[in-house]
Amino acid sequence: TNWDQVRLSIKRMNEIEKGLQTDAYKGYTKYEKVQLEKEMNRLNRFFGGVKELQGKPDCLFVIDPNREKNAVKEANIMGVPVIAMIDSNADPDLVDVAIPANDDAVKSIQYIVDAVIAGYQAGRKDK
Repeated sequence: TNWDQVRLSIKRMNEIEKGLQTDAYKGYTKYEKVQLEKEMNRLNRFFGGVKELQGKPDCLFVIDPNREKNAVKEANIMGVPVIAMIDSNADPDLVDVAIPANDDAVKSIQYIVDAVIAGYQAGRKDK
């Protein structure tokens, strides 16, 4: 719901990262460089997973909608379809596509994630 702010934070993170790699901050003191690195690490912690995102996502895939309830809620507000692994403790009405599966077992998660990735890649190949 706050894409404008997220976009600015991602842009800032990428600028700092590029600047540190290309010596754009050559004239800065050691303290200032450390502060920039701290800022970049903090931004990377929050936005590293969506670093390459150029706009609102086409859909959201969630392993555990109970744990990621804020992401699901915001996706619903923004009209972004939600695909989720639904365990017996989750409400399937909150997502668009519910995949009944154990969202606690590593093998179950890996199997479903691999299938979703394969389906996504096959769909992108057709475009």
